[in-house]
Amino acid sequence: GTTNEMVFLFDEILADASITSLITAIDAVSELSGSTASGTTNTKITATFTQGSDPAPSNGETMPFSVSFDDLAGNTTEITEFEIGII
Repeated sequence: GTTNEMVFLFDEILADASITSLITAIDAVSELSGSTASGTTNTKITATFTQGSDPAPSNGETMPFSVSFDDLAGNTTEITEFEIGII
């Protein structure tokens, strides 16, 4: 089946402030809304995809997304776009 969720998974545990700023950044993407953090270790964000007149992104398509975040070890990661991977 299909869902209207986009899930962001992280290999490292993210700092609480980074989770909060990522949720804000994800909600600012016009196609995404209602993001929530899930999991007990700050490694997953789930966003609801709201499809307007445009079709849903295709597998392998990229979306612009400019954000940086820190993990608990203090490493900073910067993202300028992400690739859609449909599972």
